Amino acid sequence: MNDERWRLELDPPVLLPGREAAARVTFTPPRDLEARAVAASLRCVETYRFDTTETSRAADGTMHSRRVTHTNHNEIHRLDFPLADAVRLVAGQPETWRFNFEVPALGPATFEGTELRCDWTLEVKVDLPMRLDERLTATVPVAQPTALLKAGVVATGQYGL
Repeated sequence: MNDERWRLELDPPVLLPGREAAARVTFTPPRDLEARAVAASLRCVETYRFDTTETSRAADGTMHSRRVTHTNHNEIHRLDFPLADAVRLVAGQPETWRFNFEVPALGPATFEGTELRCDWTLEVKVDLPMRLDERLTATVPVAQPTALLKAGVVATGQYGL
């Protein structure tokens, strides 16, 4: 994940549950900044859709039913990493932060369905006083090791496999 201000490198590029990974984040500020702190968060959010039936009664007493689709979100994991306390960032001068982390065991793996999806994101935020924070939000893939599936550790039914 790269843009003109941010650069993110992950090793390995596809994360595995229960395994350590290394992140290297570089930010090149467009102007001088006085940051209160710099922090990163690895989040796993499950998004799912479900239908309900709503029934109402009209003024004339007739009943009407309609199907309503809802979308809900559930944060499954959140790992926070402080990267720096108060820091001065100089315009055009890259600043790099490195940190290691372990993806939670048993994941879950990234899943991109229409009714159910599971997304992992890595967000790095430069906390700026009295203005919008500078931030990078990148989707990171998490794979499910097939050995766990074969060993029966992960119930395949929960992933619809």
